[in-house]
Amino acid sequence: MALTIALVRERAQTSLSDEALGSLLADTYLSLARVLGPAGPLTELLTADAGDLLLLSRPADEITTVVELEQELDPADYELQTTHLLVRLSTGPNPSSRWRGRPAVTYTVLNDEAERDRLGLALIKLELDHHPGLVSRRLGEYSETYGQGAGNYSQERADIFASYHGTGGFI
Repeated sequence: MALTIALVRERAQTSLSDEALGSLLADTYLSLARVLGPAGPLTELLTADAGDLLLLSRPADEITTVVELEQELDPADYELQTTHLLVRLSTGPNPSSRWRGRPAVTYTVLNDEAERDRLGLALIKLELDHHPGLVSRRLGEYSETYGQGAGNYSQERADIFASYHGTGGFI
């Protein structure tokens, strides 16, 4: 998490206390983890469809281990063809033209911290700017008028998540 309370204050106008803003920041990163998946290493138990390709659910930076039928494969037995596609090779020490069983693939998820921070800031700004049913307010000489956005809160939030593209991830 690279976003800090100070950075949020610099980029988004708010009168929230540091404690409240910190809570909003933490909740935002939890939402990102729920929708995008956790950052860091990941192990997936995948189902092979009688072919030589496995589709990873998250973009991979590197494959750590692959276990097929309770045997750890040599890195020469497979190749990460794209960030999401793992190919079984018939030229390695344990050659096979297809995946067998339910391979367990452990890999390092491609670093998408900058993309998560971008989405996080957009979500925080949406939260700070969202005033359901409120058109304007006045406090003494101070007044604010809120524009009626083109979309609603749920749609705007969905649009922010849909803009996730930095690593080729699926959303």
